[in-house]
Amino acid sequence: MYSHALFGRCAFAALVLTLSGCASSPKDEGQEVTYSATPEETRQLASTTPLESGSLKLYMNGLSCPLCATNVDQQIDDLPGTSDVKVDLRTGIVTVRVEGAERPSPKQLAEAADQAGVTLVKIER
Repeated sequence: MYSHALFGRCAFAALVLTLSGCASSPKDEGQEVTYSATPEETRQLASTTPLESGSLKLYMNGLSCPLCATNVDQQIDDLPGTSDVKVDLRTGIVTVRVEGAERPSPKQLAEAADQAGVTLVKIER
């Protein structure tokens, strides 16, 4: 009887991982937006200088499902100085407000995106 309970939990966990895993099983190929960046935009992402206050557009590659959107939202919202995070799955663009004494750097935003399983390609005002 104990083995059935354990098997049931393992099977449920495997089912959840299969249904929620966007990177391993894209639902519709060709729907994901892919961005490119200039060399200067790529260099900007390595900067550790805090960003100026204001609204930003973050262009993401790999942002293809609701789970990705939730992960990105949480990772960016956890950074000091960020608020009003909005994720648009259709365009792959995340808007965020940056303000306060402790503002994130481009590198911190890129690392947060990486932790969420997506790639920050460029930042615009």
